[in-house]
Amino acid sequence: MNDLYPDRSQEIILICKRVVDRNLTVSSGGNISARLADGNICITPLKGNRSLADLRESDLSVVDTAGNVLRGSRPSNELPMHLAIYSVEDEVKFIIHAHPPLATAYSSEKMLPMGTMVESMRLKMAIVEADAPGSQELAEKVAMEVKRGANAVLLESHGVVILASDAGESLMILEELESACRTDLIRRILRTGCSK
Repeated sequence: MNDLYPDRSQEIILICKRVVDRNLTVSSGGNISARLADGNICITPLKGNRSLADLRESDLSVVDTAGNVLRGSRPSNELPMHLAIYSVEDEVKFIIHAHPPLATAYSSEKMLPMGTMVESMRLKMAIVEADAPGSQELAEKVAMEVKRGANAVLLESHGVVILASDAGESLMILEELESACRTDLIRRILRTGCSK
């Protein structure tokens, strides 16, 4: 795979490490994919107990748009969600599903961060109700929000899905979302404390 898709597989591995290093997911949680020039999808594998940070390029899977494995390991069980997103938005080239602590807490409460800082960011957020991880039902809910323009979808009690035109932008949106949740939480705490 390294010879066929060096740029995309290297990007995925780099983002895997950065997402873990920046505490934007638990080490074994999440999955990442990229659309390849030929239309196929390169995605992190079903990991078991392995950390995203420990994956190598040779661990990645390549699947076609129907989900058939063309190369590599068995893909993440969240493959249906990745495929559904790519099928409804041609401009999406990179997807991160992660479990950042604050954004995941907000998703559990069915809340979106608010405030002027959020308004100035590139975030276009949505929340989808809980469904079984890896299910077609969850994939369809997320794809519907993507069709409506979302680039940061909070999955109730299940983390977030970020999509963008490239790896760097995806990571930036993920960081902005977690920062927005942190700032909003602090604002709420201060308001509560100041009102006493």
